[in-house]
Amino acid sequence: MKNFLSSALLLSLGISAASAAESLLAFPTAEGFGRYTLGVRAASAPEVYHVTNLEDSGAGSLRDAVSKDGRIVVFDVSGIIKLKSTLVFKGNSIIAGQTAPGDGVVVYGDRVSFSGAKNLIIRHMRFRMGKSAPSGKKDAAGVANGTDMIFDHLSISWGRDETFSISWDSKGSKPANITIQNSIIGQGLHDHSCGGLIQTDGGVTLFRNLYIDNKTRNPKVKGLNQFVNNVVYNWGGGGGYIMGDSEGNSWATVEDNYFIGGPNSSGTSAFTRGTQTFQIYQKGNYIDADGNGQLGGALAATESDGSFYGSKSVASPSSFENLPVPFVAITQQASAKEAYNYIVKEVGASYPARDEVDKFMISELTSLGTKGAIISDEASLGLANVVGNFKSGTKTDTDKDGIPDEWESKMGLDKNDPSDALKKDASGYLNIEIYLNGLVDGYTPAENPEIETPADNDSTSTPVETPSDSTEISGPSALTKGMQIAPKSGMATVHVFNPMGQRIAIRQVYVEEGKKISIPGMPRNSIYVVK
Repeated sequence: MKNFLSSALLLSLGISAASAAESLLAFPTAEGFGRYTLGVRAASAPEVYHVTNLEDSGAGSLRDAVSKDGRIVVFDVSGIIKLKSTLVFKGNSIIAGQTAPGDGVVVYGDRVSFSGAKNLIIRHMRFRMGKSAPSGKKDAAGVANGTDMIFDHLSISWGRDETFSISWDSKGSKPANITIQNSIIGQGLHDHSCGGLIQTDGGVTLFRNLYIDNKTRNPKVKGLNQFVNNVVYNWGGGGGYIMGDSEGNSWATVEDNYFIGGPNSSGTSAFTRGTQTFQIYQKGNYIDADGNGQLGGALAATESDGSFYGSKSVASPSSFENLPVPFVAITQQASAKEAYNYIVKEVGASYPARDEVDKFMISELTSLGTKGAIISDEASLGLANVVGNFKSGTKTDTDKDGIPDEWESKMGLDKNDPSDALKKDASGYLNIEIYLNGLVDGYTPAENPEIETPADNDSTSTPVETPSDSTEISGPSALTKGMQIAPKSGMATVHVFNPMGQRIAIRQVYVEEGKKISIPGMPRNSIYVVK
């Protein structure tokens, strides 16, 4: 079996076999413009760095960890990292907040910057700036220049200017190929209290995020923007999604989002400040501004003259004029209601656990209009240590390669060999990436403990056969349907592909004859090929 789907399927999808083999997602659930971010795979000499303390600087600190590119940063500690100045992240790196024990870590007290980076993957981190930040009235997090980044399951709050902005400063590389997904961008501090500026024509995807308790800019968009499956809650007097407010050209697909008004949303619009230079394709967007404690509302509608809140509506994503680069498919896209349900359960730095600040904001969201506030001081939440309490935890990593012993055993690696973490497995990911992704994306080790194997089965069971690349098919739907049903029972090697044809995982699982193949935690619409 080759490392990609049959050539007939790939051609029917409009993608070459070569490009499928060469394109590897940043991690299995990566979406949007930043989905192919390489992270540490772009580094010539990658290394694993352990954060071993909560100090602002020095050996073993997060600041030291991110001061050099080409690193996979793992955490051996949990708790509060109190910043004394701006924290700047280098590129060609993976920052894996999901590896922290206990309740994870929070970075509090000043701003963080991703400017100048390229190939940066950050997952399950909390960045909370705060009223007394030494940097003054700045963004809590931002990208002023740099390309190829993906931010997944972040919790960003308490910015004194914007909360999370991607806006070119005309220096270095124009921001491009960037995704923010599954993240909370909330509680921008008054008197400005902004979600953020998204201003670049290099392509920014905002997928399945929660904008909450920001007075305005939820977000403010200029340039090329993909805004899909987000929830905007309790926007204030500046409005929700701001469409350009400029004569500059913009292109946006705004699909299947939920705008839910809160106590501060009265008399303001979910969409605002559109211009005829702002081209928008919109569908499936619900606005629920009645504040009655129930999820409802109505679909946002294009006006009879073809405009949408002052912007220029287009009939389809293929109808844009002078589009800088094509929009990309979101393979996990769902309805607005499904997105709301996912966000309630999963958004933000939710692994290893949600912290008290995020729980506070989620409780406001689930009140569906009855709770919420634009705050000027994070202390008003009334939490211990301002950011809440964090439980500690431990893990054992004998060879200090970043993969705990338990996972080395499950993955068939050697807990006494520090070199195996940086070796590639058959999927193209480094072994340590298999572990990092496995914590949060549903990857399972070879034994696949999540799938129960009948007692009379053993590892010598005959694998299920897969059709050869010469198998005659009538189209992708025919092949896909056939591949989802196991013709024999037994242990099988299952190759998992996304709908674009890129392989995202290889797993050993038990399959049952005549039953549909499914692996817990894999992205929606995955294609399973067995051999």
